[in-house]
Amino acid sequence: MKYFRNEKNEVFAFEADGSQDAFIPEGLVAITEAQADAIRFPPPTAEQLAAQAKTEKQTALSSITVTTSTGKVFDGNEAARLNMLSAIMASAVIGQNSANWKLADNTVQSVTLDELKEAHALAIQRVGEIVTA
Repeated sequence: MKYFRNEKNEVFAFEADGSQDAFIPEGLVAITEAQADAIRFPPPTAEQLAAQAKTEKQTALSSITVTTSTGKVFDGNEAARLNMLSAIMASAVIGQNSANWKLADNTVQSVTLDELKEAHALAIQRVGEIVTA
């Protein structure tokens, strides 16, 4: 394969056989395959890398799970953290120390107030790790 570029830096590739080695189409400059790849697949810009990092952080934040010392795995995304905080605050008002809770695997189990507090704290800690990474 022979590679060429024009003045607009557009890349063209032609099948090469021995009889065409000296032929270069008018207006095109011969380049190597590596040069053609560098034009066709340029490295990402700083803006693209920043956007990719932001997307990766958002994905990580939305998929947080935490495991408490009792082995229960809780979702730790923003909505789950808000739900945990609401349940912790409500327990202080109504005096409830346990409740049924949907865990990360979508099973419903009885959890204690201490488990919710631990899960919430672990989730907040994980958020800090993600946003400062």
